[in-house]
Amino acid sequence: MSEPVLLPSSPTIIGQDEDIPSLLAEIKVAKQWEVSGVITKLKSHQGFRLIPEMYVEIMTTLTKVGQPSDALDWFHAAQRVDAEMDSVMYSCAISACKQAKNWRGAIDLVKDMQDSLIQADTNTYNAAIITCTNEGQWQRALQLMQDMETFGIPADTNTCNAGIHACEQGHQWQKALDLMLEMEAKGIVVNTITYNATISACAKGGQWQQALHLIEEMQEKGVQANANTFNAAISACEKSGQWQHALGLMEDMQIVGVLPNTSTYNAAISACEKGQQWQQAIQLLQDMQTAGVLCDTITYSVAISACEKAGQWQKAIQLIDEAQTNGVPTDAVAYSAAISACEKGGQWQRAVQLMDNMRQKGIPGDTITYNAAISACEKGGQWNKAIELMTQMQQYGVPANATTFSAAIGACEKGGQWQRALELMNEMEQKGIVADINTYNAAISACEKGLQWEWAMRIMENMKKKELSANAATYLAAVNACEKAGQWQRALALLEELKTCDIAPDKEMYCTAMSACARGQQWQRALQLIREMEEQGLALNKAAYNHAIIACEKGQQWQWALTLKNNMTKKGVACDTSTYSATMRACDKCGQWQWALVLMQQMQMEGLDPDLSTYNAAISACMKGRQWERALHLFDTLDEERIPPNTLTYAAAISACEKGGQWNKAIELM
Repeated sequence: MSEPVLLPSSPTIIGQDEDIPSLLAEIKVAKQWEVSGVITKLKSHQGFRLIPEMYVEIMTTLTKVGQPSDALDWFHAAQRVDAEMDSVMYSCAISACKQAKNWRGAIDLVKDMQDSLIQADTNTYNAAIITCTNEGQWQRALQLMQDMETFGIPADTNTCNAGIHACEQGHQWQKALDLMLEMEAKGIVVNTITYNATISACAKGGQWQQALHLIEEMQEKGVQANANTFNAAISACEKSGQWQHALGLMEDMQIVGVLPNTSTYNAAISACEKGQQWQQAIQLLQDMQTAGVLCDTITYSVAISACEKAGQWQKAIQLIDEAQTNGVPTDAVAYSAAISACEKGGQWQRAVQLMDNMRQKGIPGDTITYNAAISACEKGGQWNKAIELMTQMQQYGVPANATTFSAAIGACEKGGQWQRALELMNEMEQKGIVADINTYNAAISACEKGLQWEWAMRIMENMKKKELSANAATYLAAVNACEKAGQWQRALALLEELKTCDIAPDKEMYCTAMSACARGQQWQRALQLIREMEEQGLALNKAAYNHAIIACEKGQQWQWALTLKNNMTKKGVACDTSTYSATMRACDKCGQWQWALVLMQQMQMEGLDPDLSTYNAAISACMKGRQWERALHLFDTLDEERIPPNTLTYAAAISACEKGGQWNKAIELM
């Protein structure tokens, strides 16, 4: 039996049948399940002080067979028996730390070398820098590079490449470029890996122009570009939405004979997705399949996302089916994009169906997935489905967020479920989820649709207590709630409050306030709002004039109604049936039958078809003016126009006959 090399102060007998070299040889050929047994035998020799070369051999072997922790145990065993320590042993230990993903251990070993006055070399630092870089400790990696310079240890290509990779992780693209320039200045060889890492750093920093410049520089200096080079550059273009340049780089790859791989296509498809070029994205997917390049989950997810942004829900669903047919796993990201596409396309049933498919396939939905489906239900007015999906979220432990509640409350708003909307608001508060402005707006709008103006006001007060600034949409929903309830004072107060918030009321806001004034028979205030609109430089539209005319009609101000109608014509605002009906009703209420008939003629001259409301106003005006013949003529015209009369029509016509002493005509109508 051969004896291991021992230091003089150590025992001369190992006390085992196998010697260390034979055990190391055994480890190298051992099956995975046999390694631990051999390592146990090897550990029995840790109490002996060996020469450095033997420790190096042991640590190197253990690291190579994937046992870095055992390699480090041997290093510490050497320290315990006061074995001679050298830089090679430390380098082996740091390499073990690298494999064990133990960046702290690597740094501690470098410091230990400094404290022990053991000269670290370039390889030692390289191993430590790479360990830190691999574990995302980019700042520590760069600090180690700085230490090398301080201690006069020369950096090589591997050092600088690791440093540039650290810069890439830290999004320090300028530092990466500086390191590359330093390499050239110091005569350190710049290779493909150097350029790839620098281009990747530029990609993460959104510097697509720099990435393209580096590709050109590689060609000028004769440095061979590979697929990783182009992938990094395409990724730079992708992150900046430069889809044309991304496709141009793919063409350049073919020119220089570099074959695109899955990562290449994925980056290019993602560039098209960000550039909203869904057709280009689909074309690239088809090119992949034609070229025999493997399509993976990312490929389909990004392509589906491209379709989602363009609202191409049919294509998104088709891609989901295609991925499953081709045996490519689809994840929550792909389904979320497809569901979002259905949401944009108003296909809530499809969105819910996709959610069902996910559950059947055992794909767990996340918050984003459920939010997209609930939003689809919101747009489809399916409040009960939205609530059902929220219940599912609770069952599966998927956390709801502000977006979830906002969409569900929006669904309740569209479905007229104001009580449910308020319950959801209360649930949000109990769960500590902060409602945003959109959530509050949806809740106020739900109250508006449910004719609950008091609740709308309470929600606004709650917003103020939480110091959440209301926006124009908030005030519009609140004013609408007041308008529907005939609360004209509240509506006008909100309009004034809005002005103090430095939010300029728009046309819709003024129109809603005027409608509230009309309901409250506040014709003077309606006219005041018209003047305000003009002073604010807001061009009066048809809705504004119509609301003001209706207010004047309810206030029996026929002259003002006529004036407003004439102003519309002068300013080129087209009158509609509602304009004429309201103006004629104003004339009717004030006994201005001549004006009512003039308006009827004007209406027909403008090519507008009078409706029943218009005829009723004209017949009623004639009745009040004792013009029974004109009233009956208008009544007969209804039959010619195939407009069925109602109770008001008959009442006005009969009353006209009665006032004109035409009892027979009146009885005939009755």
